Amino acid sequence: MLDTAFLVRRQNPGFLLTSLSYVGGLLVGLTVSAVLLVHAGVPASALVDEFLIATFLTSDGLSQTATAALPLVLV
Repeated sequence: MLDTAFLVRRQNPGFLLTSLSYVGGLLVGLTVSAVLLVHAGVPASALVDEFLIATFLTSDGLSQTATAALPLVLV
């Protein structure tokens, strides 16, 4: 019941496919977030302010982002 488990890497997708997967995931996430924000009433012209400035360039936004990201980094 307490056997040793081994993790085996089954495939090597390569640098290009890995990079495209990360970029694609980010684009899908940003697109879904933008659609939800516009649907909630945020003007489309204010999306850059909502995504970048309010999240990373203010002290409150940066502290909230770091606090929310810390558990994800630890897992």
